[in-house]
Amino acid sequence: MVRDWQPPPSAGLTLYQLPDFAPLNTIVEGNVGATAWSPDGRFIAGSGSNQTVFIWDSSDGSVVNQLAGGATALAWGPNSEQLLIGPRQRAGCPLAHRRSHQ
Repeated sequence: MVRDWQPPPSAGLTLYQLPDFAPLNTIVEGNVGATAWSPDGRFIAGSGSNQTVFIWDSSDGSVVNQLAGGATALAWGPNSEQLLIGPRQRAGCPLAHRRSHQ
């Protein structure tokens, strides 16, 4: 079944409850590029037009950490303790450890 769905008027990340697509929480407003949900479901990483990678708590949308520099790709490690960041302008892919936030 295909449903008609209209995105919210502002850009950003909004969590929806399935199957009826009821909006649960708008995590961030504004332009967001690459996003990735951690395998344990606790965190969402996203890169915005402001050249910052954010890590949000998926339960309430609060910012857990932020890293300077935008990303074109984000991928969590299987244990949700590492985040692979494909940078927009630099060569290489830094690996951020969630606990140390480095």
